Amino acid sequence: MRHETHTHLNRQQIFQAAKTFFGQEGGGLGMKLASEQGAQIAFFGNGLVWITVWPAKADAKSVRVDLDVSDRDAEARAFIEKVLKQRSQ
Repeated sequence: MRHETHTHLNRQQIFQAAKTFFGQEGGGLGMKLASEQGAQIAFFGNGLVWITVWPAKADAKSVRVDLDVSDRDAEARAFIEKVLKQRSQ
């Protein structure tokens, strides 16, 4: 399943939040980091999560973020609501 959202966070902030939420840092979901390169970060473990941060235009007020998931739909929605949208306000 693919989820698309927008946030005011930058790529570094999104990646760090994803590591904390999905990964093994800070009491996350315990998923393992599969890769982190360029505009994409991925996790695996009881499902898969790929997060893509699209480059923003110079005058953009927000950044587009896509979350592609396998068996982690509820967690992806929670990440969007609790992290990306909350920190954007």
